[in-house]
Amino acid sequence: MADHHRLMLNELRSDLDAVESERKQLNLRYERTQAAIALLEDKIQTTGERKPQISAEPETGTEPGVYAMMSMPQAIRHCLSTSSRPLSKRELMSMLREGGKQEGNHFSQAVYNALHRLSKNGGPVRREGDGRWSLVESDDSVPSLIEN
Repeated sequence: MADHHRLMLNELRSDLDAVESERKQLNLRYERTQAAIALLEDKIQTTGERKPQISAEPETGTEPGVYAMMSMPQAIRHCLSTSSRPLSKRELMSMLREGGKQEGNHFSQAVYNALHRLSKNGGPVRREGDGRWSLVESDDSVPSLIEN
């Protein structure tokens, strides 16, 4: 009887792994779809003025799990440092999720709060005029205001 239960347990764990993999793929697809929708909404609302081109996908391939053990501010700074251009909050969220960052039901708010903290009082991040975020170019000899 114990062998039967172990077999069932192993099958359930295998099923759970498969479902988790599918969930991650769906979350990534959801984030990319949201970014594409935002891009199209921006283009529709543009009134003669061309906005900068925003890719629906982050421009760098984020390694799975790279942000899982980092704090939110550390992960955001790393995302921005790997990009050659400012990123929207949606693009950052997509990269963070793809890199394994999980913050529960309030992920969007956690990302925004960290961005806001990092941009205060001459911090290492700034919000561009178009609402996207970038790292402030600074002298490496000056320690960061926020290390966590």
